[in-house]
Amino acid sequence: MKKIIVFFNLFCLTAYTQETEKKWRVFNGFDMYYTSFVNVGNNMTQDAHRNYGGGFGFKLSAVEYKNIGFSLFYNYTKHSINDIDMIADFEYTKYNESGMILSYRLPLTEKTILKPEIGYYGTDAKDRSEGREAVYGGKGFLIGADYMFFAAHKFAFIGGIHYNYTRLRVEANSAYKDYFANAHRIQFKIGVHFGR
Repeated sequence: MKKIIVFFNLFCLTAYTQETEKKWRVFNGFDMYYTSFVNVGNNMTQDAHRNYGGGFGFKLSAVEYKNIGFSLFYNYTKHSINDIDMIADFEYTKYNESGMILSYRLPLTEKTILKPEIGYYGTDAKDRSEGREAVYGGKGFLIGADYMFFAAHKFAFIGGIHYNYTRLRVEANSAYKDYFANAHRIQFKIGVHFGR
């Protein structure tokens, strides 16, 4: 029954958007990209992971009203650990992040678009080595922009840069809590966009 109600609501919303002169757009784009993070600041994440971390991500443009959009995203990255004094004897950290983004579509030329964005996300982190792991999570926000170049009607190349702040849930002495819990990262991404 729930599936029928969801399907009916999506159908009605789609029909409504077609009647309102395309002010509302639903599921109007999908991004796939390579992403890399540079850790910055005076914190455990930066001191333990001086190597750049890389991975991949996906973003679904869920709904757009005029030029204001709402998207959902997922990122997976892996960072090698180079200083075990900061994070114990582990080889690497894996991050699984998912969240939501609010963006504004700003056309620059006929084929290029700039999309300033702000977002909120949750992260699950795992420090791992052979036979051992430590699991912790956190919440964060991001701010930045994507640049889109349309090579065809509904196909674009994208590049982006974002500042990410994450507050991790870790147990530590109160004097060192901020050092272990705060993570500041600069995210770079490059990939492709399908859709409007």
